Amino acid sequence: MKKIYTTIFLSAMAIFALAQNGRKAGMFNSMQFDNCKQCIPQTMVIDTICNFELDDTLAIYREDAALPLDSGYLYGHNTWQDMAWAEKYKVTGSANVVGGAYLLFEAQGTATSGGSATAHVYPANGAGGKPGASLGNVALPFASFINLGTGGGELFAFTTPIAVADSFFMGFLLGAYTIGGPDTIGIVTSRIDNRSTTNPEQNCAMWSDGLWYYELTENWGQQLTFGLCAIVDVAVGVENYVSKGDLSLYAAYPNPSASDVTLNYSLLNAGKVGIEIFDAQGKSILKMNKGTKATGMHTEKVNVSSFTEGNYFYKVSTENGTVYSRFSVVK
Repeated sequence: MKKIYTTIFLSAMAIFALAQNGRKAGMFNSMQFDNCKQCIPQTMVIDTICNFELDDTLAIYREDAALPLDSGYLYGHNTWQDMAWAEKYKVTGSANVVGGAYLLFEAQGTATSGGSATAHVYPANGAGGKPGASLGNVALPFASFINLGTGGGELFAFTTPIAVADSFFMGFLLGAYTIGGPDTIGIVTSRIDNRSTTNPEQNCAMWSDGLWYYELTENWGQQLTFGLCAIVDVAVGVENYVSKGDLSLYAAYPNPSASDVTLNYSLLNAGKVGIEIFDAQGKSILKMNKGTKATGMHTEKVNVSSFTEGNYFYKVSTENGTVYSRFSVVK
């Protein structure tokens, strides 16, 4: 029996290796967006909520140069019939995912059919720390996507905030599809080799078999970040925060507020800090350069008495990380 199991295991490994070699042989004909800030619509404030680094170049990678234009993308509709992609985020304590912003690309520049995908939040409790059962989702109709011909995408909210703890994934799941027509959608990523390999479990892809595979070690094997971004509300409390690089963002309070809102963050290393506030449509309404801040906890009070009633997004940025959340103003 031992020899039989060994043979089965080796056969499975051989099939897996062939699949990987076939995928790697198909990586050609990339289309790069030269400047991260120029390729992103400002109304999406994408660089505030993604795993992208501040100096990343963004790209869209086609499945194979030898195949027709609509053979698809490495990350998106493709001839491999891949089904989904997911990017991992980290929170400590209690938080809610209230929405997201996905960077997407479509060859003809306009999504015209009645097709759609879905955005999901997954816990990181699947096999090997991969996505588990979906915690919530929302439909993303292709017709609602904006500026796809220049690397635009979709800003969306979940109907109900989704509670998360520790690590979670933002997922983009395609329905059944065939390649061809106007709606071959791809996910914009950072350029290959743009990210560190210190976190090999940062993102993964779902193959046509319905199983998840880590991008860096099991899928195409590329060092890149998916443009699948999270908007997170952090619960009030010193043990609740979301982190990126050397920056940790705590809840704003009071929230909601009619007069002043205090923004709270901490730094592992001293560095320059910037704060920016956006309205619900993503328009920047206030920028603050706070100069160099020391290691440790910091607070910044913002007068919101002149703001109209509603929800506002804000980001706190350092040279090594940017974290994004929101607060509300009431009258």
